[in-house]
Amino acid sequence: MAHIGTAAVGLVLTANGAGISPSFQTYTPQTLLAWTNQSGNFNAASNNGYIATAALTATLPASPSNGDLVAVIVDTTGSVVIAANLLQFIRIDGNVSLVVGTATSTARGNAVTLVYNSSDLTWIAQSFVTAWTVV
Repeated sequence: MAHIGTAAVGLVLTANGAGISPSFQTYTPQTLLAWTNQSGNFNAASNNGYIATAALTATLPASPSNGDLVAVIVDTTGSVVIAANLLQFIRIDGNVSLVVGTATSTARGNAVTLVYNSSDLTWIAQSFVTAWTVV
């Protein structure tokens, strides 16, 4: 195997396709979500995280792009509802909502990170803590 070179800090070795030598590229980490506290109903924005501090409904973005994220942490014993937008579905742990359905939690400490799949208009749980009721 031929010597490719020595990388500096902040670089990663990247494949460039079949028959082409790999090269070092600048590493760009995935952007962390910006987090805000919410205590009333709101429209969620793509690539943001929310800490629900009171009972509320969070409506998912109306025009998300494939791979967009929305995360919610429940820091209340009140009912926290995540509502799909027009023609969208929510899927958590194999449970799929009705069109424009919801996912609900009433337990402090629950959390969910949803990723949008544009091919089937579904927000899919990338990760979740404890049970969410999906309807």
